[in-house]
Amino acid sequence: MASEIFNEYFSNEYGVEWPKLFESLQEEEKQIAFQPSQTPNLEDILVNIKKWDSSLYLSEERSANNILLNYILDPASLVPVSALNVKPGDEVCDLCAAPGGKSLALLSQLNGQGRLVSNDSSKDRYIRLKKVLNQY
Repeated sequence: MASEIFNEYFSNEYGVEWPKLFESLQEEEKQIAFQPSQTPNLEDILVNIKKWDSSLYLSEERSANNILLNYILDPASLVPVSALNVKPGDEVCDLCAAPGGKSLALLSQLNGQGRLVSNDSSKDRYIRLKKVLNQY
């Protein structure tokens, strides 16, 4: 009964798109290990998402100076970064930055040249953002 009410409500909200949206909601969550220390080809990452086996990357491997090497995130976080086509020397502002995956990807695209300003309107999320950026 509850599932019928759920489906009826969202069918009314999304119309013919609802079956596809509902199917997507039932898929297994995808996560990837992003390596902020490298300048990745984000297009290749997004195209090859289904080839990633996240279980191989779920580690907190650290460098000699205690910097985390992998950041686990939903690949959708890389879509806006890829769309911006950030190049070294650019100036970028990320105002919904927490927890930090997009900012890390933007920093990797800047490759040490340019400027990134990251912030979040939630104090708790800002604290998380600051922690993530400091860990990498």
